[in-house]
Amino acid sequence: MTDSEDPTGRPAANPPGQAALVRRISTHARAMAAMRATLQQETQPPAVRALARRPADEPAIALLDGWAVVADVVSFYTERIAQEGYLRTATELRSVRELTRSLGHELDPGVSAEAELAFTVEEAAGAPPLATVPKGTLVQSVPGQNQTPQVFRTDDDLEAQAAWNAVPAIATDPQPCGAETERLWLTGTALGLRAGDTLLALGPVTAAPASAGSERAWVVLLVTAVTTAPPGHPGWTRLDVHAVGSGTRPETTGTGTSTGTGAASAGPSVHAFAERTALFGWNAPDAGLLPAAPGTTPCEQPPTDALRIDGDHPRILPGSWLVAQSERTVLPYRVTSVAPSGLACGGLSGRTTLVHVDEASTDSFAARTTVVQAQSTELPATVMPRTCPVATNTVELAATDPPLPPGRTVLLRGTDTATGATTVERAVVLASTVDDTGAVMTVTLDRELDRAYHPDTVTVHGNVVRATHGEPVHQVLGSGDGARTFHRLRTRRGPLTHRRVAAAAEPTSTLEIQVDGAPWSEVPSLATAGPHDPVYVARAQEDGTVEVVFGDGLHGARLPTGTENITADYRVGTGTDGDLASGQLTLPLNRPLGIATVTNPAATHGWARPADLGDARVDTPTRIRTLGRVVSVADHEDFARAFAGIGAARAETVHNGSRPTVVVTATGEDAAPVDDNLLTALAAALADVRDPGAPLLVLPADTQCYGVRVEVRLDPGADWFTVRQHVTEALRQEFAAGRRPFGPPVTDSAVLTVVRAVPGVTACTLPRLLRLDTDHDPLPPDTAAEQVLGPAPARWEDGGVRPARLLGLVAGGSDIRRMTT
Repeated sequence: MTDSEDPTGRPAANPPGQAALVRRISTHARAMAAMRATLQQETQPPAVRALARRPADEPAIALLDGWAVVADVVSFYTERIAQEGYLRTATELRSVRELTRSLGHELDPGVSAEAELAFTVEEAAGAPPLATVPKGTLVQSVPGQNQTPQVFRTDDDLEAQAAWNAVPAIATDPQPCGAETERLWLTGTALGLRAGDTLLALGPVTAAPASAGSERAWVVLLVTAVTTAPPGHPGWTRLDVHAVGSGTRPETTGTGTSTGTGAASAGPSVHAFAERTALFGWNAPDAGLLPAAPGTTPCEQPPTDALRIDGDHPRILPGSWLVAQSERTVLPYRVTSVAPSGLACGGLSGRTTLVHVDEASTDSFAARTTVVQAQSTELPATVMPRTCPVATNTVELAATDPPLPPGRTVLLRGTDTATGATTVERAVVLASTVDDTGAVMTVTLDRELDRAYHPDTVTVHGNVVRATHGEPVHQVLGSGDGARTFHRLRTRRGPLTHRRVAAAAEPTSTLEIQVDGAPWSEVPSLATAGPHDPVYVARAQEDGTVEVVFGDGLHGARLPTGTENITADYRVGTGTDGDLASGQLTLPLNRPLGIATVTNPAATHGWARPADLGDARVDTPTRIRTLGRVVSVADHEDFARAFAGIGAARAETVHNGSRPTVVVTATGEDAAPVDDNLLTALAAALADVRDPGAPLLVLPADTQCYGVRVEVRLDPGADWFTVRQHVTEALRQEFAAGRRPFGPPVTDSAVLTVVRAVPGVTACTLPRLLRLDTDHDPLPPDTAAEQVLGPAPARWEDGGVRPARLLGLVAGGSDIRRMTT
């Protein structure tokens, strides 16, 4: 409504490109002025002309005033109605829906989310190792804050094996150990080792070329540094060592209780020593300086296969190892027997321990210069952490029985070496082989992995099946009446679930109608249907429900008369309702026998929200321009932009050195990363409506992240925190990746214009544009600022095609400061 005192009104002029039409025929003031002018015409009787000068309280003038109000009201609503007749000016989604429908199209209904569900088979004793998950199994989400429970339904049958629940990758390699060894890895962190400790490393048993038995390589190591749980390797201890002696020794069978690796050991072993001691006589006085006592006899020497150790050592056990080390000689020995005793000679007396060993070479060790490392303990050092990341289409896993079969869909979960984030990738098994040891299974996948992963974090889920969002509903729609034409019935619940189908530009509805138990088919229009065709048209409503329209007997068959003979099966739920984080789908509503748990290791994906007003204004002309075919490069861009689930798209021709290729670069909703399934569906849909001989490449967009730093001055009465929030929101609305197309650059002057237009800001400095490598990097100093950030088109670079680059202001990347002067 307009002010009744407005004497002029507005001209009915509509320049092109306006967001609203001017269609006011009249206003109250203009209508009143026009009627008074009519009363004053010379053709009117004098009495009538006199009425024109009467005040508003005159009954005749009051009547005119009432009609002026009617004219104002009618004119106002006529203008409002006129707005709804044009795509640019319409303010109601229903108006745009009807406009689009008149062109033979429907607004995008949205696409349901997809998820890969990983089932875990019971592993308890006596449980069967095989379980069947039938198609249609329902799994409900655990809702987060401001969420409601969502139901997903499996799309295929799944034969699940307990052995495939969660298969770890091979995360260790055999640890080499020799004279050149400078580093040792040990499993565990509470090993009690310190710098200065001595270790004995024994290699695997190898057969000698002759009949001399078996031999083992050995090396004595001195620990120079101990690092517990080094970065990237929790649960490990890393030792820096250097060799003080090495060689080979015959491997003989020890006797007694062994605390070390037996003679049949097939792998290297490392031993630490809890005791450092010396031989008896290490502190005896020099015999040449003492007078010979009458009746004394020389000290008895031990056998050449024994060491007489000073003191009592009850923890030196047969079968353990010891190392004898002098100035020039280092040798390891296996203890064969231990005999405690005492001895008095050379001016000394005391307890000794006679240790017999497996080699007759102990006579080379002098008592004064020999140190003995004894009381050995084997360390967990047979393997070392694998440092080569899992990054190709070949993955080594712990062997399973049976092995993963070809064609099996799996999820690989691990920690990205570049970002440290846990990531999940979907792949299909091409082949799997188990090595001769039966411990390692090499799996070949259908594609290269997108990222590189730390091997000790990689797990492969083998019991995986795809599920889509949407709760199943069965409803009796109503009763048929053969006397009615274009019978209309409506579903009780909504929004109706639509699923993405490969090579189809439009999502497929889940609505299925049965009439007297027989299925009827959905068609886009009844205009081309015959009089006996069992078809119907489904029309989406603003409340999310669907109106089902049947024929009139000429264009589509009429409904047969019956009682509650029209039924519908459909699913409800679509768009962002199905956007769930990993681990939220954990509640099976109909748990299959033998299944213990279920979860979604990765977040749901592939969803697209139903079209809103902004989407409709862009998509409707796009669909008309392409007319179901793609010829020009611009057609590729229009088709991709209108494809459900695609947020922004750009198409251009790139010459790869031999021939031009059409490169389509796309992002997901709100510039989110577009998943592989959506790209595959877009490529298939494009291939179905274009020249198959022309090369085509569909790529996900690169996003150039950046931040903004600016100082602002406020109105004296403005609140700083409120203004800062408004400036941040204004920048996000204008410069976030999901708000901008691929083409235009970002300039500091454009940012300044946005900041300066925020209420409460009286002045600001020239904003600094700060380029970032990732969306979580801190803002660099102002010395790195740029005046213009330019996007990059798709291009041939470094021997390959690179996608177009989209500029995007990162969340939290607006550094708004208050001017101090």
